[in-house]
Amino acid sequence: MADKGTGHIAVIGTGIAGMASAIGLANAGWQVTIFGPHPSPLQGGLQLAPNGLQALSDLQLLDACRPSLTPLDAIEIRSVRLQKILASIDHRAPVKRDYGSFHRGTLLDILTTRAAQMPLIHHDTRMVTACEEAEDALTLICEDATTSRFDLVIGADGKDGLCRSLIAGEEPARPSSYIAMRAQVPATALPPLFTVPRTQLWLGDGYHLVHYPLQQGTLVNLVLCMARPRQEADTARFQQLDGHPYQSALTSPDVRWVETPLPIAETLPVWRKGRLALLGDAAHFMPPHLAQGAGQTLEDAASLSKAMAQVTARENDAVTALAEWAIQRARTVAPIVKRAEQTGKIMRLSGPLARLRNMAIDIGGQSFIETWLQQVWQPELDK
Repeated sequence: MADKGTGHIAVIGTGIAGMASAIGLANAGWQVTIFGPHPSPLQGGLQLAPNGLQALSDLQLLDACRPSLTPLDAIEIRSVRLQKILASIDHRAPVKRDYGSFHRGTLLDILTTRAAQMPLIHHDTRMVTACEEAEDALTLICEDATTSRFDLVIGADGKDGLCRSLIAGEEPARPSSYIAMRAQVPATALPPLFTVPRTQLWLGDGYHLVHYPLQQGTLVNLVLCMARPRQEADTARFQQLDGHPYQSALTSPDVRWVETPLPIAETLPVWRKGRLALLGDAAHFMPPHLAQGAGQTLEDAASLSKAMAQVTARENDAVTALAEWAIQRARTVAPIVKRAEQTGKIMRLSGPLARLRNMAIDIGGQSFIETWLQQVWQPELDK
């Protein structure tokens, strides 16, 4: 571990991005203050592909997280109309891949606990309301009007946070015409197929449904992506499920769907301004269509940790290292965000185009899907 002396970095944000980046920076030898209140309990699930799990390993977190990981041994792509598997990817053979799911709240709890145990990390629960840059430091102004000076600041406070506005302006993330309906359901309330340890993607006519088990198979995470219905009634929201073999289970009272917006996919062209840099959703909004939101955020944190571990005690080296990291990481993430957006468009095809899509996947099989995912699943250090 490098000795950074009195080097002090502020991290704004207490979600997965904030906690992961703080842990990575402390691993690299920096003093870190995390700003922000404890977040509300997170709901729902997330998947981590090989790149995300490698990032957890690089952050020295994988051993702590492993007991809470639900291993997933395959991805199956199914046609709703044909009611058949079009293609599948086996994570066990011929190449063994580490792939699994976490409950979001559980993952954040593990990160928060680890951060609290690290002597170099201090958590300040106040909100930061402003940031002023001087030649040799950044001054953060908190809600009680007190100030603190830091060598660098990492903005991990999300797409609607203060830090993004300081770099990209006040314009909020642009909404799209699509929504994601999400639900987290006890496994006993769904048919046995939903608890099989694999990711299952159903391609419908203008929509797609993803489900996979959580918490060692006791829960099932459901995500239904579709165009925003013109009517608000539940019948309008779920009429696209007509013909799905498990329609009655998916629309039963046991499944409590929650609508969440899907902002337009975006990677900011500039992640840094002076001594302030962004990561996670503050820097890039990753649609859920490649299951890379958490994975890329963890890669942000792991790659930042490596960059800052190589800094000497000289102040100008820290700013230079931050600038170089931000440029390189933005270049790496941009094509992945674009591919996630393209994947969503393909998944939402309808009519004759949907049938052509299904035919192409059916013919291409596993090699076709693996080729599409190869760049995404490759760990940051190998890209």
